[in-house]
Amino acid sequence: MITGERVIVVGAGVAGLAAAYRLNKAGLRVTVLERMGEVGGRMSTHLRDGYRIDIGASLLPTSYRHMLALIEEAGLADQIVPTSSLFGLVRDGNVHRFEAGNLKDMLGIPLSTRSKVTLLRAVWDCIRLGDKLDWFDLSRAHAADRESAPEYAMRRLNREIRDYLVEPTCASMTLNTAEDNSAASFLFFIRRVLATRGLFNSPSGVGFLPRGLARHLDDVRLGATALEVERTRAGVTVTWRDARGTLHGTEAAACVIALPARQAAQLYRNWTPDQRAFLESVRYGRCVNVSFALSVPPAESACFLLVPRVEQPDLGAVVLEHNKAPGRAPAGRGLVTTYWRQTWSDPRADLDDDAIGKAALDTLVSALPHLVTDVQWIHVQRWSPSIAVNAPGHLSALRRFVHSVDAGSPVQLAGDYFSGSTTNSSLCSGERAAASVLASLAKGGAGASATPL
Repeated sequence: MITGERVIVVGAGVAGLAAAYRLNKAGLRVTVLERMGEVGGRMSTHLRDGYRIDIGASLLPTSYRHMLALIEEAGLADQIVPTSSLFGLVRDGNVHRFEAGNLKDMLGIPLSTRSKVTLLRAVWDCIRLGDKLDWFDLSRAHAADRESAPEYAMRRLNREIRDYLVEPTCASMTLNTAEDNSAASFLFFIRRVLATRGLFNSPSGVGFLPRGLARHLDDVRLGATALEVERTRAGVTVTWRDARGTLHGTEAAACVIALPARQAAQLYRNWTPDQRAFLESVRYGRCVNVSFALSVPPAESACFLLVPRVEQPDLGAVVLEHNKAPGRAPAGRGLVTTYWRQTWSDPRADLDDDAIGKAALDTLVSALPHLVTDVQWIHVQRWSPSIAVNAPGHLSALRRFVHSVDAGSPVQLAGDYFSGSTTNSSLCSGERAAASVLASLAKGGAGASATPL
């Protein structure tokens, strides 16, 4: 019987909170340690002057079935509504609109007839990979990990598809260059994210989910920094510092580390050299988003614009927040968020907000002037680490790492680097980590194995 055992979760993003929710439902005493002053991490919402800006996560497709199931179970279904799924692809300076998941609409995207026929090869490749394009463990698709997305496009598709579908998909989903995405990563996003038949969201912003999950928990410590996790014969000891600077050493039956991979590598003492090397090798982007509060909404009906590099080398994607979901801007006003490729973000990330905002505005006016009406204010959001990079070779290394993990360990990991870097993948990793902890404790596994994680 494991009811009443203490478990510590490090990190209150959606991965950590999904794990904590599951562990709490199983009857465990869960303590969540979160370094920041609020929950949510890269799934949070910033409120300013009646505008709501989603930080990091923005679009929530209905293909996020695990997320929808958790929302229902946690009693949060009344907080979500169907939202716009009208996308736009920029070509020759014009926006070509299509409804995501609508085959008839998607056949109207600005590609030649020959390219549309050729694109069926990518559809077949998605079908062939099937459930290997896995929310929980994308390393199952490691066979498609041997080349970059552009290399795959030039071998299997053609240059037009590479420039106007493969590259902007990679840029908008990961904010990294297409060359930094494996073919498996591209196919994952096509099958699991873009081929959705609708989107949903909350009028209060994407932060509704982590806040809602946290309300089910009795012990969420904000401003609490985990310093070390050490496996013991009785389970684990977690050393952490609270918001007042007081040092604690807390013993628990198990721990879920829901942090970016490199932070997890530093936190846990019992890695093997190969495991530590893998976690330290996981790359994350450093991204800058810039939002523009507008006194008048622009004359654009799409909620999400993909911007190919051949059209604009810096701008990865644009979200028209007031079209995306209700509650994002006061009535009669607009909110536009720009997502920039890492090649633009990296050299500017340390500039002040005014300099970044001006550079972003100048580029947006040049590339898509119809989106810029009267700008009331500009909000600059830096996030580092941002999105995990699934470059060629990552999934093969991930597969070796996953196979090296002791499934019976009282220490488990959660994070977006186990699959395509999405909030649904993060949530799935948290649920999987919780299931592993519960299985370990049910077997009396805290001291049952001397094998490192």
